[in-house]
Amino acid sequence: MPAAHPVDACQILPLHPRWQESARQIYDQAFSQADLPYGQQLPSHYLANRLFGSSLWPSDSSRILLTQAGEGVGLALANRRLNPATPEGEWLWVQLFCIVPAWQRRGLGRLLLHHLLEEAAATGKRGLSTALQWAGLWPGIPASLQAMQHFCQHTGACWRPGEIYLEMDIREEPSVPAVNPSWRDGATLSAYAPHHQPGLTALLRDHFSIGWQHEVLHRIDPAYEPFNGYGWAGPPAFHPPGQAIMVLEYQEEVVGFALLQGDTHPSTAFFGPIGLHPEWRGHGWGSRLLRAAAQRLRAQGGRRLGLWTSAALATGFYAPLGLLPRTTTRHAQWQLPPRQGG
Repeated sequence: MPAAHPVDACQILPLHPRWQESARQIYDQAFSQADLPYGQQLPSHYLANRLFGSSLWPSDSSRILLTQAGEGVGLALANRRLNPATPEGEWLWVQLFCIVPAWQRRGLGRLLLHHLLEEAAATGKRGLSTALQWAGLWPGIPASLQAMQHFCQHTGACWRPGEIYLEMDIREEPSVPAVNPSWRDGATLSAYAPHHQPGLTALLRDHFSIGWQHEVLHRIDPAYEPFNGYGWAGPPAFHPPGQAIMVLEYQEEVVGFALLQGDTHPSTAFFGPIGLHPEWRGHGWGSRLLRAAAQRLRAQGGRRLGLWTSAALATGFYAPLGLLPRTTTRHAQWQLPPRQGG
């Protein structure tokens, strides 16, 4: 046990590609005993493509913690979540933060956290924001919810509302509002086909956030950089591309879509997001997409349909359609003091 190594003997360096193998080993050590549904090991190709090769999720704020002997003992994957269509966010987003088990409880987590706060301050951010409340479903320090809460409490973090998990029984046909028959008659809803790719890509890039773009585009374009918002193991392959995506068209223009995530539980299927062109919102087409998704999942043997979403969408769109809240996550944030002199 490396008790003799003091904390100040460690160094924090930018996560350059030359540290790729060390980063993978840190992850594997930290979560080899964790009950993670998406895998306990981090594929090297995923680091190369998703972390070091991404133009959408720059990782110039990611850091690796090394001993003087060059042993990797800590890892923080952080980025600025760039979206070409919107300004940068106010927070530095921390996607993964871990210390290998043999080096925990030595102050290294605080050391790495303070370094990231300095990085956030240097880039004009308000602080750090994370989704580390997932813990057993998402990497934490270590991989348990209680330990993550303890770390947050003792490092000055505050908890903010995160996402809401909604669920509905689909064993019977959902009761949803009818589409306004006088508005854009002639729209069609069908399974994704290769000819939909240009229209769906344009819809996403013109009207949706980088997260939505990334989640959908990697499913229709095998060459697109990989996405995995639910863990760090390699994302599933979709054969054929576009599998389990429903597309809404009007006069050969793609105006909406719905993703089916597939069975993640014997009886519960995840779906979403549902997206519509701004001009098509508020006319019942989102309800129709939801009903079509429920029909398809029920035909595959699903009994419940679930999704994670924001509080605004949960109450404003999904709740009136019959989806009920089951649980709510929290985001941990470490906020920097207000800057002096404006």
